[in-house]
Amino acid sequence: MRPEFFRTVSPRWRWVCLALVVLATGLFWWNHMSANGRRADRLAAAKAAGYPVTLAELEKWRPAPPPGQNAALIVLEAAEQRKSLGSREDSIQSRRGGEPLDPETKEVLQELVTQNRACLELLHKAAALSGKSRYPATLTNGVSVNLPYLASIKGLLQLLRHSAALHAENGEAEAAVTDVLASVRVARTLEDEPFLISQLVRISGMAITTASLERVLSRVRFSESQLVRIEESLGAAESMISHAQIQAFAGERCLGREWFESPALRRSPIYQVQRLFGLTDRDYGYYWEMTDQIIAAAKLPFPDRVTEYKRLEKTQGAIPRWYVFSRLIAPSASKSLFKFVSETANLRAARTAVAIERYTLAHEGKLPGILADLAPAWQPAPLADPYTGGPLQFTKLSKGYLIFSLGYKNENADGQKARYLGFGVER
Repeated sequence: MRPEFFRTVSPRWRWVCLALVVLATGLFWWNHMSANGRRADRLAAAKAAGYPVTLAELEKWRPAPPPGQNAALIVLEAAEQRKSLGSREDSIQSRRGGEPLDPETKEVLQELVTQNRACLELLHKAAALSGKSRYPATLTNGVSVNLPYLASIKGLLQLLRHSAALHAENGEAEAAVTDVLASVRVARTLEDEPFLISQLVRISGMAITTASLERVLSRVRFSESQLVRIEESLGAAESMISHAQIQAFAGERCLGREWFESPALRRSPIYQVQRLFGLTDRDYGYYWEMTDQIIAAAKLPFPDRVTEYKRLEKTQGAIPRWYVFSRLIAPSASKSLFKFVSETANLRAARTAVAIERYTLAHEGKLPGILADLAPAWQPAPLADPYTGGPLQFTKLSKGYLIFSLGYKNENADGQKARYLGFGVER
């Protein structure tokens, strides 16, 4: 624009333009300063609630077991002793029903267990420690933190599952119980991990454990004392699910803050454009509020928790497009919420099956007519379906029974209902 233009503009319009520039600048700084104030308030509120807000605080927040009582270190030692049979091990079909193992599968299982005696002994040793566990991870590395032990843990849980299946096939009830209890404990060594990925591995590990229990209950009869030990172990695992979820999202919130404030992100063109329009702080604020709501929801009773998760899932599906970074993070967070609910449903179904087994011991193998028959001797009250708040479903089969949740169902590619989440025993 040529200088002559400015000389033709009246002084009045010059003042108007200047006022607009001053106003825009003032609005920009007001938005920036108020966002800083809101950020400070959020950090203060989190600290007041006892949560960490930096990676350094997160490092200190994780419980440190007493010397010699850290089961995680023994699990890592077991991972180093783990021996694989390669493709032969991969070919093992993990049966969940009551069908006997074919001779070839049983032979492979026997070889696998024999070669991993030292590893299994270490896993049982780790399971004997009942305190907190802590894996070596430098949390101050932020999003670059290395968690190589997660893959090893799944392999160890599969080994315990195979060992339990072999013992059950041989009628060795106590050895099978020991493997199942060890599997619960090894999976629970992750429950204090402040990472969502760690908790998802733990959930997967508990699914491996309950699948193992399905198999052994279908193949061997346990005594009352053995069933009580299993029930206590599963009940303790269920009681820590909310804690594990809170740990995960408190940690993810610290990782998110480190990411939003990282120099690399601040140099990105998208960040600079967002900052120019005052959207960066709003984006960060949305992310923080999202994790706040998830942590608060994890403390609600069922099924109110499920209702809140559905609301959060719907909200996170409608994040404004200009909240670029929240849109990258939110989908994985919302999808994970119902995994914690499904874990609860799975464990409650397994615990109910254990109560049924105790009932059948006292009634010469006869199944209860309804789940209410288990109360109060074998279960204080029927465990509720966390998805609906109503009772879990109990169906008698021609050779066994099925406990399942009505609230969990998927649809396959043809749009037809797929398998319910449940626990079945077949004999």
